[in-house]
This record gives sequence, structure tokens and C-alpha cells, in this order.
Amino acid sequence: MDDRACMVDTCDQPPAEELTVESSGLLLVYAVCPAHLVAIRAGAMIAQAPESNRGFIGLA
Repeated sequence: MDDRACMVDTCDQPPAEELTVESSGLLLVYAVCPAHLVAIRAGAMIAQAPESNRGFIGLA
């Protein structure tokens, strides 16, 4: 993975995985660190600012 940041605004860990999110019918791909990926897959809801594009890779 390149120099993208984890999608979680407060995280300083390097991303190692990609996470696909559905938003308004679009599939969006984000970079995420392993710890946050585990938390999200376990059902954790992580609040982000609506305009945050941190970790955004592109469309799936």
C-alpha cells in the first residue's frame, strides 16, 4: 500500500487493508489500518466528519 492514511481521522497508524463502503448506491474504497478494520468488521461505528475524504482510494 502507498502513503495513504487510515480512514479514521484520529488514527496515526499506516493502512494495510482496503475497505469498501456503500454510500448512496456507490461503492467507495478506503484505506484502513488493521486495528480499525477489525473493529469495523466487529460492528463498531466510527464517527467521521461528513466531508472527510481521509483514506479515500476511489470507486470500486
